[in-house]
Amino acid sequence: MTKPIKILLIIISLIAVASAITALTTKDNEGDNERRVEVLKSNKQGDPNANKYDFSQDGEDNNCGEGTVLKDGDCVPEALDDDSDGDSIPVEDEASDEVGIVNDENPLAVDSWLWVSTQYNNGEKITPNNPSQFNAIFTVDGEFSSETDCNNVSGSYSVKGNSITFGPLASTLKACPGETRESSYVSDLSEVQSYLITEAGQLVLLLKFDTGSMIFEPKDSETGTSASEATDYNSSRSNKNF
Repeated sequence: MTKPIKILLIIISLIAVASAITALTTKDNEGDNERRVEVLKSNKQGDPNANKYDFSQDGEDNNCGEGTVLKDGDCVPEALDDDSDGDSIPVEDEASDEVGIVNDENPLAVDSWLWVSTQYNNGEKITPNNPSQFNAIFTVDGEFSSETDCNNVSGSYSVKGNSITFGPLASTLKACPGETRESSYVSDLSEVQSYLITEAGQLVLLLKFDTGSMIFEPKDSETGTSASEATDYNSSRSNKNF
C-alpha cells in the first residue's frame, strides 16, 4: 500500500470519529433540553417530588426566573406561552355564574317581587293577607331585602346556575299585632334551595327536599301590586255599575 493511500485512509478515519463525537454531543444536548423542560413543567404544576435540574452542568444560564418559562431554548414571559407545547398551567375561568357577586344578567335582580303564595306538597297553601306588603328585592351585588306584613328583613344571597342560597336574615323587631304571615315567610326563605322563572314571569323559589314552593310575581310599577292583583282589580272595576 502506497503512502498516499495510507494518509487518505487516516484522514477518512479521523473524519468518521469526529462525526461520531458530534452526533453523541448533539444527542446529549437534546436530552438535557428535554429534561429541563420536563422539570420546569413539574415545578410549574406544583409537583413536590420534582427534581431540580442543575443548569450549571452545561455552562449556560438557562434557569428561567419567576414569571418566565423555557420555550425553544429561551426564557420568555409566561404570558407569551401559547400552550402549543402543552406546558401552560391550567387556570380556572375567572368568570363565574356564582353570584353574591351577581352578574348583570341575573334575572332575580330585574324586578321587585311580591310574594303571592306558598304551596306545600302536603296540600297546605299559605297566602298573604295583602301581597303588596311582601315586597322582595334582589340586588345585583347579592343583597336581599324584603318588607313583610310587620317587620323588614334583609341579608345576602348567592346563586349558581338555578341554585340559590340565602345568608342569615336580620329583622327589625317591631311588635306585630294581629295575624301575620311574617314568621312562615321568613322561615320558608331559609329553606329555599333553587329557583326558576316561569313562562308567565313568576319567580318560583323551590324549598329543600321537594317540600313546596314560594310564588312571587313582579311588582307592577304603576299600581304597586302584583300582575294578578292588578288584573283582579281591573276586573272588579269593569264589573261595577257607575
